[in-house]
Amino acid sequence: MKRFLTMKSSSMPAVCLWMVFLLVGACSASRQDVIPFVDNPGELVNGFERSVVNARTNQVDLLAPFWFSKAEESLAAARIGLAEQAEISRITEHVSIGRSQLKRAEEVAAVAKTSITDVIKRREMARKAGATELEGYPKAERDFFRLTKEIENNNLDYALKNKERVKNSFRDLEIAAIKRNVLGEVRLTLTEADRLDAKKFAPKAYADAVRKLNVTDTFIDENPYEVEEMTRQAREALFYARRSVELTRQSKKNQAMNSEQIALWIEDILHQTAGQLKAPDMRDQTFDIQRQNITGSIAAMQKNQEFLNAKIKEQDNDIEVLKDRVFALEGKSRQEQFAREQLEAEKKFNEKFQTIQNSFSREEAEVYRQ
Repeated sequence: MKRFLTMKSSSMPAVCLWMVFLLVGACSASRQDVIPFVDNPGELVNGFERSVVNARTNQVDLLAPFWFSKAEESLAAARIGLAEQAEISRITEHVSIGRSQLKRAEEVAAVAKTSITDVIKRREMARKAGATELEGYPKAERDFFRLTKEIENNNLDYALKNKERVKNSFRDLEIAAIKRNVLGEVRLTLTEADRLDAKKFAPKAYADAVRKLNVTDTFIDENPYEVEEMTRQAREALFYARRSVELTRQSKKNQAMNSEQIALWIEDILHQTAGQLKAPDMRDQTFDIQRQNITGSIAAMQKNQEFLNAKIKEQDNDIEVLKDRVFALEGKSRQEQFAREQLEAEKKFNEKFQTIQNSFSREEAEVYRQ
């Protein structure tokens, strides 16, 4: 009693709920649900099965595994009785016992949902992130089921004392799963860099890659749900990791060459690039001047392309203006053609009227005209 009075105030609502559960549970455990007489045992079993399925959907199997498993055993026994065409009273008894067990399981689950809500949520988030594949997940899962088991055993105090530890375990697993998903390729690439001895052959590039990885790793710790930013940082870290691998490989190749071979190799790269740009051959100049020759040629080509793009845009605008003029002229031509056709029709009518007028009296001709 003394221990109960000294419990933290934050746990009092859950304790009160648990006391209510004990009273209700004691009553429900002492009797079976009364089922009215039925003449269709198949429908009785099917109805009980639907209740079990609904309870599973509501995670009752997760939060009250013992009593839920008992309800499933009763359902299995009822199915067997139905298959063996046993007496209706026997089938009804299995269903009645099973419903009482399921009711008890639902009561325990209600207490668990109230007492360890945050643990349940954190577990779901860890599973959603893919933590079930991690090495530490089975232990966290065992700890979680220990909480639900103790709640079923009326030991709510244990659940309240240990829920933070279990919740933190699932959070750590969730973040580890996120890091594996986001940074997995980066770590694999750096493992390849280690295999190539990047620390020796490309120490600066390797250090840059590790620094980018650590920055992203820390960001995920502090912002595990900032998906867009962590993805951007992960892409950048992967770039530096791949760079360290390629620089390591190139550094090893360079060590197999003497200084002149390295100089000729660089000169060939510059010369081929200049040739593609139609730039002058400047191999008799320093590498820096050759590089400036290449960048100058690229800048000139870019300006030329910008000029051509501007001219194309200007010509497109001129074409649109000409199209508008053509449409306007076509419209005017159609109007003039229509006017000419009207004049021609009136002329023919007047000529015909004149002929008729000559054949009849003026009054008769006017009647015809109307």
